[in-house]
Amino acid sequence: MRVNTRSRAIVYSILLFFSVSEVAFGVLNGLTAGFTIFGGLIGLVMAIVAFVMIIWCSILLAYNNQPTSTHKLTRIKAHALSLLIFSPMFFLLSALLTVNAPFTCLSVDWGFGFIGSASSCVFAVVATVQGWLLSILTIVMAVHLLEHSKLDGFEKNVAGLHADVSEYGV
Repeated sequence: MRVNTRSRAIVYSILLFFSVSEVAFGVLNGLTAGFTIFGGLIGLVMAIVAFVMIIWCSILLAYNNQPTSTHKLTRIKAHALSLLIFSPMFFLLSALLTVNAPFTCLSVDWGFGFIGSASSCVFAVVATVQGWLLSILTIVMAVHLLEHSKLDGFEKNVAGLHADVSEYGV
């Protein structure tokens, strides 16, 4: 594996980890948000987007290290555009969660219960932070791929296959 392939695999794995965690905390935020301005709708939408990200990121990770493949999902364009589509969604939803989190935290009674208690504030804050992390990671990875495409071209294989395929046994 080239360094670029390794770094993409690591970043995709981190994206998968935070996406799985965002699904959990987004659902918990949605279920415990109570009667705030946006309610739990934003957390649930964030959980749905993160779930779609899990599926799509798993597919991209499967096509990450196939240097001899000509499939469309092995191209730099597929990986970069996918991340450029997810990044504004995570950015917008994270901004909405950031606006909503103080209302969620101020509307709790700080008791020991589950719904309407301090846990709803924690779920809102954790979902917000993870949303921002997903937004930052997707845009950084997209920029990395776009920089890589300057050297190899937008239609080239994401694994960095150049004209010489003999090293891969083809």
